[in-house]
Amino acid sequence: MDESVHWQIAQATDKLISGGVIAYPTETIYGIGCDPRSAKALNKLLKIKQRDANKGFILLASEPEQLCFWLEDKWISWLKKQSETPITTWVVPCKKETLPELKGEHKSLAVRLSSHPMVKRLCAITGAITSTSVNRTDQGPLNDYIKIKQQFLLELDWIIPDETQTKVVQERKSSRIVDAVSGKILRK
Repeated sequence: MDESVHWQIAQATDKLISGGVIAYPTETIYGIGCDPRSAKALNKLLKIKQRDANKGFILLASEPEQLCFWLEDKWISWLKKQSETPITTWVVPCKKETLPELKGEHKSLAVRLSSHPMVKRLCAITGAITSTSVNRTDQGPLNDYIKIKQQFLLELDWIIPDETQTKVVQERKSSRIVDAVSGKILRK
């Protein structure tokens, strides 16, 4: 990775660690995220999204072990076996002490193991991060760095440009979501 990418990672991790909210590219669509251990950061994210607190957020990690704060060991082991699955967000039971701002009204969390180099670097430094599409509630997701900057610059603490920003990237779709307990596909 070149120097500018290292600098972007350093800025973003500094913002995450200090309770900020950032936008970042993923293998699916751009995400907005924060430290999932910080109620203050999660509430800031809810405000930016204008989102109902009952919904909860997705957690992204580069390794299943980064999710041990929220998931029992058996689910960490289960996730390790899913590494060859196409891009999938899994809904799995979470620990009781998981922050309500993170899980919403649910007894489970949506988690995804990311293969995106930027996300992997962020998670290697900060651990798991939240992920939600870059948009206000009831609006379509933004997947273009310039448009994200135009609409969210004053609310986000950092926006990481996608070094591979192409038409293909802009047309990426959200991941499918599957309930890990029942196997039911919740979103294709």
